[in-house]
Amino acid sequence: MQHTIAHGPTFTTLEFTCQTGEAVVAQPGAMLAMTPGFDLAARAGAQMRGGGGLRRAFRSLAVGESFFAAIYTARRDGQQLMLAPEQMGDIRTLEIGEANHYLIAPGAFLACTSGVQLSAVYAGVK
Repeated sequence: MQHTIAHGPTFTTLEFTCQTGEAVVAQPGAMLAMTPGFDLAARAGAQMRGGGGLRRAFRSLAVGESFFAAIYTARRDGQQLMLAPEQMGDIRTLEIGEANHYLIAPGAFLACTSGVQLSAVYAGVK
């Protein structure tokens, strides 16, 4: 899977080129355009870990993220997907691994590859 960040810094888009079987997990409503060779699924609590379904829903609402996720899976090689955030601004790539975890602000998550584990954590009222 390849990705490109384009049209920045104000109206930035995230563009993926996917091969057969590769998947992108995105915030609902983030898709601007895609080629027709994707299967689309909407799942409650997709890629979230910890707690039951209702608990996940409350936690997602508390931290400002959607409880649902859109899963785009390529049915054939060379499929393209273009995403954009709800708010104008720049997009940054974060390399995730066992040694580097990130805490991000509410509403900052746009998309990830299917192997990334997301966890919503309520930081309290400020």
